[in-house]
Amino acid sequence: MTDVQTALDPQQENRRLRAAAETMRSRQRLALGGVAAGAMVIGARHQFAQVIPAPVGLAVLAGGIAIPLLAAIPFLRSSCPKCRQRYHSLASVFRHPDNPADCKSCGFNINKHIPRYS
Repeated sequence: MTDVQTALDPQQENRRLRAAAETMRSRQRLALGGVAAGAMVIGARHQFAQVIPAPVGLAVLAGGIAIPLLAAIPFLRSSCPKCRQRYHSLASVFRHPDNPADCKSCGFNINKHIPRYS
């Protein structure tokens, strides 16, 4: 095969980049929702500390810590659509979804405009 046959069509590459960027945005929203859910669980545990027994309170506290960690795993494991290296760091979870960080390796930004037609 020649290089022309193995190279991706620019429109197909742009579609792939747009799809990967949308997947990363949804994973970031899930991770941010996990942080909010964990905060609510810990807040509820604090609010009802007098009512619930201590072992149940510790289990709720552990759940409040585990929820954000489990929700952030898909986001933190996502790779850059362009260079296939790891895209995010742990601090990226707390960034606003409308202003994500650039890829640490190649500088690709998932919010950058990807043209529909090349």
